[in-house]
Amino acid sequence: MQQKAQRLHIKQQQHNTDEIYRVAKLFKSKQNSYRIKQAREYKFDKFNSTRFHWKIYGDVIVFQIHTVIKELIRKMTEGLSDNVKLQIILENDKNDQVN
Repeated sequence: MQQKAQRLHIKQQQHNTDEIYRVAKLFKSKQNSYRIKQAREYKFDKFNSTRFHWKIYGDVIVFQIHTVIKELIRKMTEGLSDNVKLQIILENDKNDQVN
């Protein structure tokens, strides 16, 4: 009986201590295998504007989406004035839905 009580007491002590949990490979910096490419360009003389279609090909890790969007914006605004207006719509080509 004493051994059982001792084991129970040890388990309770271990349970009360703070345990460190690790999430394996979730936040490791992995190399993304993607490329950003300009697909199409339309000029609208009536509105004095230009419309571009850009595509991101390949795989993007969920935790790196912010970095990929920043790179996309940098490429989109390259060579344009500082007061340019942007509209970005994300669309999934596999199911043609706006995400």
